[in-house]
Amino acid sequence: MNSIPNPIPEDKQHFIALALAPKVGPVLFKAIVAYAGSALAFFDFRTAQVAKIPRIGRKLLEIRQQRESLLFKAESLLANQTKEGYRVLTALDEDFPKRLKANSDAPVLLFTKGNANLNVPRTVGIVGTRNATPYGKAITKKICEDLLPYQPTIVSGLAYGIDIEAHRAALTLGLPTIAVLGSPIHFIYPASHQGTATQLVQENGALLSEYGPGSQMIPGNFPARNRIIALLSDALLVVEAAEKGGALITAELAFGY
Repeated sequence: MNSIPNPIPEDKQHFIALALAPKVGPVLFKAIVAYAGSALAFFDFRTAQVAKIPRIGRKLLEIRQQRESLLFKAESLLANQTKEGYRVLTALDEDFPKRLKANSDAPVLLFTKGNANLNVPRTVGIVGTRNATPYGKAITKKICEDLLPYQPTIVSGLAYGIDIEAHRAALTLGLPTIAVLGSPIHFIYPASHQGTATQLVQENGALLSEYGPGSQMIPGNFPARNRIIALLSDALLVVEAAEKGGALITAELAFGY
């Protein structure tokens, strides 16, 4: 299991730049940082040193050639945080979700809106079918009511059906709730849930996405975000699920973790 060393704070811009590099997913990112010591050190490696990195080698030379453009993107994301109302969180930051740090496939870079504590003592994920029945909606609300004495943060995906019912029940009860998006942080999908997303940000909740402003929204983003829901959840509850739906994928991921 790869973990990230504790790079110096000055490395943050280079950390973001490397995380933004094409085809550098979390596993490869952590392998690079584990070998180099930090993203900054990697970018400062000589070409011959990069070529010798085990299992990575010459594939990363192209990333080195994009250093200036990647650093510019990272700088722009950091500079625009206040104006555009989001925050860039990296695994270097103290308030980055600790539940994500020990998993090799967890994101190392997140974009967030809202004030929810991402490291609360208790979290419960609630997911389910997009085609929720009245029974499923009622059970979702009942589950949140029963959890109220324990004051967990409710985690879900802001999707149609059970997801949005879980967020709305949490808001009604005054429980913090985190919505993990499959869309870029500045784009709410589905658009009909914009009102709930806004309320969530204003009322001790948070939106989380591994996709920053300007990112493309593609279908593969949504299955990928399921792993974040699973990783953030101490317990995961599935309320009504199709046999091949995303909810059971999330449950399988949670079981694996």
